[in-house]
Amino acid sequence: MTQETIAIMGVGIAILAVVVPLLLFTLNSVNKLSAAQHRTNEVLAALANHRHGEDGAATFTLPAD
Repeated sequence: MTQETIAIMGVGIAILAVVVPLLLFTLNSVNKLSAAQHRTNEVLAALANHRHGEDGAATFTLPAD
């Protein structure tokens, strides 16, 4: 291998060393946001589907965690 090839490979490895952790961090953040959105949707559905008892008190059926 020539020095140029080795240099190009080194730069590629360095770029991967920076990009991969950032990509993993971003994916983790997206997964957390997705889970929070899912739970919010469940709570909103429960609020929208609430009922009132004979005494007028609201009754909510929240999904289990």
